[in-house]
Amino acid sequence: MPTGTPACVGERSLAGNGHVEGVKHIRESSQSTSRRSERPTRKKKSSKVAKKSGCARVRDTEQGNTRRASRVSPPRQSELQSSPGSSVTVGGPNGVHDSSVQNTLQNNEVGLSGTEKFQSGSEDKNPSLLDNLTEDLVEISLSYLPLHDVFKVRRVSKQFNTLTKRDSFGQLRVASRPSEGAYSPMFFTIGDNGQWEWSGYDSGRWRRLPTLYCIPPPDPELFKDHLVAGGAGLLCVNVEKPPKRAKLIICNPVTKEFKYLPPLRYLRHPVLMHVNRLHDNNGYEVIVAGSSSIGTESLSKKTEVYSSKTNTWVEKGDLPGPEFGLNEYQNGAYFKDDSRCLELLLCIAVLEGGGKGVIVYDMKLGQWRSDRIIQIPVVTGEAGISIIATSHILECGGSIYVFSEQEYGKEVSFCIHKLLIDPPEGEEIWEKMMNLKRKGSRGLLVYPEFTCLPISDHEISIFNTVENTMEVYDIEKGFKESKKIAAPKVTGKRFHSLNTLGFVFRPDFNAKV
Repeated sequence: MPTGTPACVGERSLAGNGHVEGVKHIRESSQSTSRRSERPTRKKKSSKVAKKSGCARVRDTEQGNTRRASRVSPPRQSELQSSPGSSVTVGGPNGVHDSSVQNTLQNNEVGLSGTEKFQSGSEDKNPSLLDNLTEDLVEISLSYLPLHDVFKVRRVSKQFNTLTKRDSFGQLRVASRPSEGAYSPMFFTIGDNGQWEWSGYDSGRWRRLPTLYCIPPPDPELFKDHLVAGGAGLLCVNVEKPPKRAKLIICNPVTKEFKYLPPLRYLRHPVLMHVNRLHDNNGYEVIVAGSSSIGTESLSKKTEVYSSKTNTWVEKGDLPGPEFGLNEYQNGAYFKDDSRCLELLLCIAVLEGGGKGVIVYDMKLGQWRSDRIIQIPVVTGEAGISIIATSHILECGGSIYVFSEQEYGKEVSFCIHKLLIDPPEGEEIWEKMMNLKRKGSRGLLVYPEFTCLPISDHEISIFNTVENTMEVYDIEKGFKESKKIAAPKVTGKRFHSLNTLGFVFRPDFNAKV
């Protein structure tokens, strides 16, 4: 009888009559010879069983014996039923779903803390019972995990890391999870290893997003440096500094694929950068415009568009308005209306006659529309007409909004106006949604302290980029009520990009660079 195996029922009954010692002596005497001769065979068999089951011996302090406990539990039989001639049902009552692996993550925490790692083929640290499943079944199980758990499970084993980066895994995600979330607002930090870390707000909570290893570490001494844009599940970052030519990297943060885009046609650093999916959903385009460097007046009106299909930049029409009209780093706001065959990119710029307004790039025609230049309305206070200090444009629920921080005298107000695209004749083009006086003076001069971003199809947040706090307003309730969202716990040194990240990041395992 192997050491630590519980006594049989017969022994327990004899122990009650005081004969257990005799029974043990007789059994040990009769079996001693056979045990010595069978020991090598038993050891080999035990090793084989341990290797097959992936179990580790755990001391049972209550029983005083040893038992076997799995390091990682396999999917329960009620979740996975397979027999010759039958098929596996995915997602149904008897199918494989995310609880099999998710419960493992919650209950075992293996590999997530960094204290235990899987080592397949080792007798001391045995493989997981999931190794008994085919790779296809493991991949199906993993495809049902929430996005943040996919990042965690990659650290559990090399197998999981490889499976979650395959093209087939992305295809499975489309069926199991049509949406990977919508992260907005976002902010960057510099981790202990000097790499880009970032976090975003989604579904009522702040979540950490995967480390951006593909982007060169930023200079921690610089307050701001990189222009960042996002769209179609991708991030595009300008990682070069003036006066050198801009160097753009495009990457998929969830698959960790990346590449450097070809050099721009002109030696400059753009002010506008926007990433968008192509019309046929087969690829993406990057739109850049403007220039931030002194002495590049002639380039400050240039527009170039990159297509992933051709891997080239094509020059488009010049920006309307004065030189350096694009004087605020931005991503622009994307508007599409199929019923009117409209696909537009709207930006904030300084207008020819002074003041700030909205200029429009027609993405179907590939040119800026001189007939679509719209001045941003200003509010009037006791001290007279206000001055627009900062402004941001955003899309929320299919509509375009402009947020502005306006000051008149010592008073400062947050204003939000809705822009109506081609309204019926006789109707106003602007609809005032909010005019809220704020305490204190205007925000930072060198970097927008406040920005406005969507967090759902009917909610807009005013985000404090310094404190990481925000107030959320419901459009459907007329901006009359707000809720405050506390700042998340921030580790590492905070890092600001040049622009205020005016886009919503939607992860996509199928997005190709």
